[in-house]
Amino acid sequence: MESFELELTEDNIKETILKNYLDNNKRLYTLARLIDSIENNTNICIDGDWGCGKTFFINQFIYLINNRETDSELKLEKDLSDVFSNIETNNIIIYYDAWKNDHHPDAFESIIFNILNEFPKYKDRVEDFNNIKDILIGFGKNIINKCSYEIIDFDNIKTYEELAEQIVTVEEKKERFRELLQKILGKKRMILIIDELDRCNPIYASKVLETIKHFYDFSNITIIYVSNNKELANTMKKQYGENFNGYEYLNKFYDFVITLDNDKNIEYSQKVLNFNSSTYLPHNISYEMFKKYNFSYRDCNRFRTMYDMVRNYIERDKNGIFNRKEYNTAFDIILPIIIAFKIKDLVAYRECLNGGTSKLKEALKYIKNSFEKNYTHTGWLKEISGTDENEDEIEKIIQIYNKFKDNDMYSELFNECIKMSII
Repeated sequence: MESFELELTEDNIKETILKNYLDNNKRLYTLARLIDSIENNTNICIDGDWGCGKTFFINQFIYLINNRETDSELKLEKDLSDVFSNIETNNIIIYYDAWKNDHHPDAFESIIFNILNEFPKYKDRVEDFNNIKDILIGFGKNIINKCSYEIIDFDNIKTYEELAEQIVTVEEKKERFRELLQKILGKKRMILIIDELDRCNPIYASKVLETIKHFYDFSNITIIYVSNNKELANTMKKQYGENFNGYEYLNKFYDFVITLDNDKNIEYSQKVLNFNSSTYLPHNISYEMFKKYNFSYRDCNRFRTMYDMVRNYIERDKNGIFNRKEYNTAFDIILPIIIAFKIKDLVAYRECLNGGTSKLKEALKYIKNSFEKNYTHTGWLKEISGTDENEDEIEKIIQIYNKFKDNDMYSELFNECIKMSII
């Protein structure tokens, strides 16, 4: 069974740039021009809800910097190509996944490890490795312990305990960090990308922010935070108390905010997931649920995968218990709604599992009203369910739902799907 989760591979990154499904290239170019114009210490935030493609976006940005000249398919206008060229020439890019590192006891050390891991980018400009060694000694034993012995010769260094005693104050630590940046950057700037901060445990997220605040305020550093600010603000509140204004606190860090959103979730489903027949009722039902619950692009991926799995797992009715209208109602109308419940509305989903119908009725009313407002043909629900002229289509659909739910064969299949987390 095909999974519709878009993996973060170079091929997928390139394809999403070339096809520009979500019209994000404009934002990529805006970010590039902004960074190219920066001379002082600047903090930029790429903000958006979970699943809207923030990590993909920043990796598209990095891909354009690294591949625009070697990849002939990336046909950028000359002025824009020059902008990306300037960024590559004048900057060293460091990517830091805060979520993957939130087990680390010291955020400052963790970020420095990431910088040092990028050493091949700038090692040819460092004349004397011993100078780097002397700077790192001042950070203490953990930094020394994690550094590559292939890069720096530590043969003459004595005990870690002795080294750790050399760092006394925060200011000393900051000064040594400044020296380190001067050695490895030279005349270049650093673009430090902090990703997934909103997914970290609250304590570590706070440590990263405070570390950036205290140690990364030099004029030759640009910080790009890639984060869901709403969730990060909630994280700050957990750390500092309910009366703490996390949103106001975060805004003090940012000079610019570029916002990504999920407003093209239907277009995404059509173009990326090929879930696009305008006359196929399950797709239209799905679109309405996407709008109702503001599906993220990741939610759309999950929905499409689950829907296909269920339709392929449950065979067509062969025993004559249900007629074609009833079967189509179950799988073309009810199934998309229940899958949407599972992804976005746990209360409604659990009600369905327990035999309740109030949330299902509510969703059907929403869909019916939307059809009447937005579609030329509004009789899909009646046609598919086989509702007579004098019957209410919503009540008819609920009757069919109850019939399937109470049938032993389909009840067993439904429960099996639940156990396998298909639905």
